[in-house]
Amino acid sequence: MKKMLLFVLIFSSFKILAQSVPYTFHYTQENFEYLTDPISVNEDKVWDTQNFSQLFELGFDFTVGDQTFDKIEIRSGGIDFHQEGATRKKRLFSLYKLLIDKGATESLSPISYQIFKGENNNEAIFKVEWRNAGIVGNGPSTPPIAEDFVDIQVWLHQNSNQISIHFGPSHISQGSPLYSLNSTNFLGIKLLVNDNFIGPIGNGNMPTYIIGNCTPTTCNRNIGGYPSEGIVYWFNYTGISTSIAEEEKEIGLSVFPNPMGDQANVKIMDEDFTDFNGLYLYNSYGQLIWKQLDSVKGEMTTINLEGRAPGLYYLIADHSKGLITKKIMKK
Repeated sequence: MKKMLLFVLIFSSFKILAQSVPYTFHYTQENFEYLTDPISVNEDKVWDTQNFSQLFELGFDFTVGDQTFDKIEIRSGGIDFHQEGATRKKRLFSLYKLLIDKGATESLSPISYQIFKGENNNEAIFKVEWRNAGIVGNGPSTPPIAEDFVDIQVWLHQNSNQISIHFGPSHISQGSPLYSLNSTNFLGIKLLVNDNFIGPIGNGNMPTYIIGNCTPTTCNRNIGGYPSEGIVYWFNYTGISTSIAEEEKEIGLSVFPNPMGDQANVKIMDEDFTDFNGLYLYNSYGQLIWKQLDSVKGEMTTINLEGRAPGLYYLIADHSKGLITKKIMKK
């Protein structure tokens, strides 16, 4: 019960100065696997970029920004988070307005989904897959390139409220709009939260990211090329608003180096830290992966993340006056 309480309070204990959207971004390299028992979304019907959408129950609550959703609208190349009677301003553009069915009278590009249950059914992941999806032409008078296709998945993670985009096999010709996603004609890959967005920029295989207001000059910024098979983009929910200029206030908990490699040093410095209950380290899925219950102020503690995936981790100091959280990034 205590572990669950710590995880619930992780995000409320951050001390951050700037505001924009409650997400950070990172990428990983993993094996791409197709859905094993998918349920059809388009039911063999040909779909297009503008008019296709289907509403589905998630089977769990999923938080985006300041709202919780139990339904999503699956579209031609993205997801709208659906709430009855509300303006849908929270959506994920994976390749929105860029994907199209390769079939003419019968679908050749199935869209499907699967709800994956983790060990002991303690976490669900709603997975959406676009397979053999065609790519729109590079302009209104340019037809799609017949041999071009992409396989891509979007996962919604129940417990952590993370969103991940998994890039599978693809064939993209130089004349395709996906060959260089820097084009200002397309929205491309980003998460929109109300009028703000977070999205990757730079090398598609090693992107950084920006956060901004979705005006035409900023919202069209994108990566410079389609990611290779196995690249995964992660939108990490923090529960508070962050920006690219985010800074942490001094919280009396020093971690260095940060970003870290396999190891980092932790030092407790705040004079107000007394009566420790322990240090706890969680991964971005909310799983406890390390703890130390006998931490002493002023002493050095070493965290070892050898063999752990790159990405965001959360270190919590639990003491008599509450919880203090520090974000740690592993390179």
